[in-house]
Amino acid sequence: MSNINDSINELHRAFHIFNKVYYNNKLPEPAILIMAQGNRKNMFGWCTVKEVWRNENLSDKRYEINLIAEYLFLPLEDIMATLLHEMVHLHCLVNGIKDTSRGGTYHNKRFKVTAEIHGLNIERDDEIGWSLTQVNSLTKSIIKEYGIRAEAFSLYRAPSETIQEVKEEIYQPKLIKPRKKQKKYICPGCGTKIKSSKEIQIKCIHCNQEFEEVLKSED
Repeated sequence: MSNINDSINELHRAFHIFNKVYYNNKLPEPAILIMAQGNRKNMFGWCTVKEVWRNENLSDKRYEINLIAEYLFLPLEDIMATLLHEMVHLHCLVNGIKDTSRGGTYHNKRFKVTAEIHGLNIERDDEIGWSLTQVNSLTKSIIKEYGIRAEAFSLYRAPSETIQEVKEEIYQPKLIKPRKKQKKYICPGCGTKIKSSKEIQIKCIHCNQEFEEVLKSED
């Protein structure tokens, strides 16, 4: 029977595999944890910006990588994509690469370029930047070749929503509300122009003439 230690041990094993393949074993080993989502919405994991783990004499200091417990029900490739995503942040931290802005929430093109060198495909989201993450074909083959085990993640923390609701939120594209077309009006006397999303009937206080709608062919 699987337990939470199996998940953490397998994450450490996967970290060592990816560190060897993609980073030539140059990434410092972090503490890897699995934590509840709490108030961290729309996050799959995170990497601390400081070495928050240390021993008494400070001879061993480590960054921390966390994966969200409520998302461990996802397919193995998605869990590994999250781990690799946070490994990219770790790489950028230790190499002085500024990969985010807006308090660490917006992923810039440096993140995209670095991530795509290290096993991921990245797409852009309007709110969080170049952050939408999937494993690439090489990483898929590495997962199979090294036998990273999906069964190690058979336990997950029950999300507040149903699993189906979470899946729909993750995998369905965001609906973009169409913008209302604005009408344009012009005063025939002084030529003052205004815009409105609604049909309006107003007078120009300077010319005492009603504004006329500008037809598309006249614009």
